[in-house]
Amino acid sequence: MEFLSQHVIAPTGHYMILLEFLAALVYVIHLPFVGVVLGATALSMFLTFRDREVPDARFARLAGDIVETFLGSNAALFVLGVFPLLVLPVVYVQWFHGTDATPVRYIPWAIAPAVLGMIFVVRYRNSFVERRVRYAYHMRTGLLAVGLLKVAYFILLASVARLHDPEKWYRVKNIVILLLNWNVIWKFGFFLHLAMAFTGAAILVWLVAMRRDELARDPDYARFVTRWGGGLLVAFSLALPVYWLFYVFTTPDVAFDNTVYGLATLLVAVGLCVALEAVGVLGGRDVRPLRIVVAFGALMVIGSTVDLRAMANANREHFRLVEMEAEQEKALRQAEIESRMQAATGAAGAPPAESAPAGGAAGTAGEPDPALVGVGEKLYQMKGCMACHSTDGTPRVGPSFKGVWGHPVTVVAGGTEKTLTVDVDYVRRSILDPTSEVVKGYQPLMPPQPLTDREIDALVSFIRSLGP
Repeated sequence: MEFLSQHVIAPTGHYMILLEFLAALVYVIHLPFVGVVLGATALSMFLTFRDREVPDARFARLAGDIVETFLGSNAALFVLGVFPLLVLPVVYVQWFHGTDATPVRYIPWAIAPAVLGMIFVVRYRNSFVERRVRYAYHMRTGLLAVGLLKVAYFILLASVARLHDPEKWYRVKNIVILLLNWNVIWKFGFFLHLAMAFTGAAILVWLVAMRRDELARDPDYARFVTRWGGGLLVAFSLALPVYWLFYVFTTPDVAFDNTVYGLATLLVAVGLCVALEAVGVLGGRDVRPLRIVVAFGALMVIGSTVDLRAMANANREHFRLVEMEAEQEKALRQAEIESRMQAATGAAGAPPAESAPAGGAAGTAGEPDPALVGVGEKLYQMKGCMACHSTDGTPRVGPSFKGVWGHPVTVVAGGTEKTLTVDVDYVRRSILDPTSEVVKGYQPLMPPQPLTDREIDALVSFIRSLGP
């Protein structure tokens, strides 16, 4: 995770929107697919067990159809089941760039069990034809696949849920603390029920509606498949609102606003509509695949929107600072370009002269660069300088910036008093190592500020603009 943090770029305001869209797209496509894989594996194992205990050709046939239809493509298992998990850590590291978002570092922990789970899904599928001869191996492989996928998505969903509570990030010191949280447990329970509801819906759409002509030749099997698909959909869709409401009630208040509460209520209503549609199918009505697909699409869009907006609400201050830093970086680049253009213009029409550092920061002669002054003022506000240093001569926790430029100041360095001149070198030392030279009469309370050379030049220009 530290490797990613060192190599990602700081996101701009527009890039934050792109990251949000990418995360929503991953969840809307990836989670339903994984849910169906998880539910199909578990259900086919149960049907295989029933067929062994109470032999019934319908159990064996439905288990085979489920395995062939939903677990049959290695490419889909990798592209839709594994690849998105490789994207999510990068998305979240960039999203929370510059913060100590402890839960983010656990997201990559979900990759290994998810990949192993998909490998065991493939082995489970390949051993299906020999399930009667190698029953123990087949079932053991299926249990490992289901167990590993549950571990992977417990970790992933726990990490995302914990991002809604930034005030408690410091408590997440290990994986156990990450997972032991009621909000996490309810979210994971919601996911498991959603996975089984997705599986029931997939059976109705792909094994009933899409094979209507084939099933017409075997009405008994058609009713059997419809009962299983509809029964799963009814049972788990009715449970979805319960788990969702408990998840909402245990989410920190800071993550919610009226829009999030409205969307959460809408998700409950959509879940109940899905259950009513499944009840109709069990009552003899034809399966309407378009309604089911649209309803579950709405469930995923609303659910991912609620999570992303809740996370944005909880971390609004961080996202605001990211945008401000992006604007500051842009302003610094623009100021540097303008300074170079002015220097080039002056060099072309004037005799050579001793040059000053970038932005006219050093020394006491000349006027500070207006472009850098504006950037420096933004830094003064954004970096918290204004909390301790005034610009009107009023002393605060630290000395005022008003009228200090070029004047002597008495400092205490290593227990010894000495007099220095406020120039660019002094300001630079005061920013990077503020306790080495403390102005007499003040306490060494200021922490080091890791500013770049351009940022320091901008702050120097701003201090100079406040007058000698």
